[in-house]
Amino acid sequence: MAVDPDPVLAALEAALAASPHIDLRIAVAERLLALDRPDEALPHLTAVLDENPAHLIALDKAAHAAAAVGQLEKAGAWRRLHTALSGNATPAPAPEPRVLERQTLDGPAGRQDADGAPSDADNVLRLVSEGVTPPPEDPDRITFDDVGGLDAVKRRVELSFLMPLKRPDLYQA
Repeated sequence: MAVDPDPVLAALEAALAASPHIDLRIAVAERLLALDRPDEALPHLTAVLDENPAHLIALDKAAHAAAAVGQLEKAGAWRRLHTALSGNATPAPAPEPRVLERQTLDGPAGRQDADGAPSDADNVLRLVSEGVTPPPEDPDRITFDDVGGLDAVKRRVELSFLMPLKRPDLYQA
């Protein structure tokens, strides 16, 4: 398949041939990525990283290009290095707690109800030990106490929205 010539890419490649500078190589790689040609961009980015392994733009673009051509291990390594060097490291998100529908669950042998099923207390203990969050007592009524953290946000909602509804006399002009 013939690739249509791109005048911008041709000019960048000519400039790179005349003066092999990192910034020009990055520009060529960015143009190739914009033209959806990551397989051609990757060698340029690898050359930049060979010369300067901590080049943040090259790391970011190389991760993108490597992922696009299916080199997922390299892409992941470059993303991790980029994150570590850029200082934008964020902790991995905590896994979402599993919530089960309210029902009697089969559990380990223990106390049993009159019908022979494990007691609710045993089910709750088992679920908590497995890291499962039980559903709220009344799923239609959720309070601020059901929301973990976000104390500043909860206080702001309370003061700016709920208190005027509860005590309009305090908020009249």
